[in-house]
Amino acid sequence: MPTIHHPMRGRRTKFQTVCARLTELVHQAGPEAKLPTVLQMRDTLGVSVATVNSALNELEAQGIIHRKHGVGIYVSHRLHHKTIVLLCDPSFFRAAGASPFWSLLVDQARERARAKEEELSFHFALPSTDKHPALHDSLIGEIRSGRVDGILAVGIPPATAEWLAEQGTPLVAFAGPGACMVALDGPAGIRLSVERLAAQGCTRLALWSPVPPFRPSDDDGRRPGPGVEAFRHALDECGLEFDPRRVKTNRHLVPVPGSVTTETHQEQGYRTAYEVFGAAVLNRPDGIVLVDDMMAQGALIALRNLGVVVGEDVKVASHANRGSNALLGHEDALNRVEIDPSEVVHEMFDLLGTLMKGETPPQKTIWIQPRLTD
Repeated sequence: MPTIHHPMRGRRTKFQTVCARLTELVHQAGPEAKLPTVLQMRDTLGVSVATVNSALNELEAQGIIHRKHGVGIYVSHRLHHKTIVLLCDPSFFRAAGASPFWSLLVDQARERARAKEEELSFHFALPSTDKHPALHDSLIGEIRSGRVDGILAVGIPPATAEWLAEQGTPLVAFAGPGACMVALDGPAGIRLSVERLAAQGCTRLALWSPVPPFRPSDDDGRRPGPGVEAFRHALDECGLEFDPRRVKTNRHLVPVPGSVTTETHQEQGYRTAYEVFGAAVLNRPDGIVLVDDMMAQGALIALRNLGVVVGEDVKVASHANRGSNALLGHEDALNRVEIDPSEVVHEMFDLLGTLMKGETPPQKTIWIQPRLTD
């Protein structure tokens, strides 16, 4: 049975107690059942008519009852339907050259909610501050009043994740922090890419990865770049040499932790390809592992401009998203290591459903596995 969340902690007020009692009554009666009159509720609960009406107003605002003037009070037919918030970092969508993955993710979430007859509202997070969560005031009020049953969070900042955890609302995170998460298995994608390129006869493999634009970085420049250790290990498993000169993680674009870069993933891919293939450099890679589809898009344009034929002069294995047109026209030349956004959404909703039932999921983190396409 859902719990009414309220910003006040500790001992319940009379209003909260009446809300809880009426919520129990509603769930016992079931969808579309007619409830007792206000006077009957007053006598049963031993409170004033004003308190009963205030509690009924709250339940009606939550959408679990509705009142028909002169007829009675009824339980909503959507009693067991859940109200879910999809909360996203706007930089994933608003930045120039943003990956189609994020729109695909939202579309899949809407389809899933529609199929399950759940209420799904989409919200962008605000810039985070030390004192306030990165949320609009109206959404903060909805969460505090218990009108939100669960939250799917995409890329929200740590301070916001901590505030949401304090409210007790079930939350599943993706591309950001959270006690329960769905995440992409990046190392598995790198391993598949290296194995495929090695099988195609490549011996001098490169790893290219971007830094996220428009988002503050906590990178101090001293740790290995994203996926480097997985790349090194995959090369070793295939009996190939690791050459750090062939690793391009673009971390130099964010020289100071907390600063941001405005160079898009496409621009990073375009520039990296020119740096590597635009000059007479010995020991060029014969195979490239790209961990981002939009970086691959920029790199492919640069390689074409340079007269480098992908699939002949150099082989490429790139991250891709099922349903995306980011690599349109290059399907036959590329090795695509694909992620299905619908699988991400399915796992997020299933994990959130477990939390909303008050149950503990068997796994706090669900890893989405990439697949090589033929």
